[in-house]
Amino acid sequence: MKMKTTLASLIGAMVIGTTGYSGYQTYEKNKTTTESDLFLENIEALAEYEDDEKKPTTCPSPYDVPDHRLAYVQKTGTYTIDAEGYISIGGKRIHIGGVEGTITVTYEISDCSTSSPGTCCPYEKAGDIKIL
Repeated sequence: MKMKTTLASLIGAMVIGTTGYSGYQTYEKNKTTTESDLFLENIEALAEYEDDEKKPTTCPSPYDVPDHRLAYVQKTGTYTIDAEGYISIGGKRIHIGGVEGTITVTYEISDCSTSSPGTCCPYEKAGDIKIL
């Protein structure tokens, strides 16, 4: 019985050792890179920009919209003046004054949808409203 346990332990140790050795040899074989220096230089060259026109515009704020400018779109709408003298346009409350009722307003609302290479549209100004 003792001989059986010893033999089983010995065989188990041999299996574990052989498996570990095979795994280590496979790891060593596969950890070398196969890319040549020329291949890596070509990848690096392709990643660089050939001229300044193709480089993306870098804006001062990460929220700014590159290659766009702030533009104002003119709109007209009829709005209800509340009891405090305000109307709501685009989720913003604007004080108009006067009494409750309705009013037709022509206004401009800013956005960053106009393409303009090399410029940045300040995102925090998008949605500003100017009453005309």
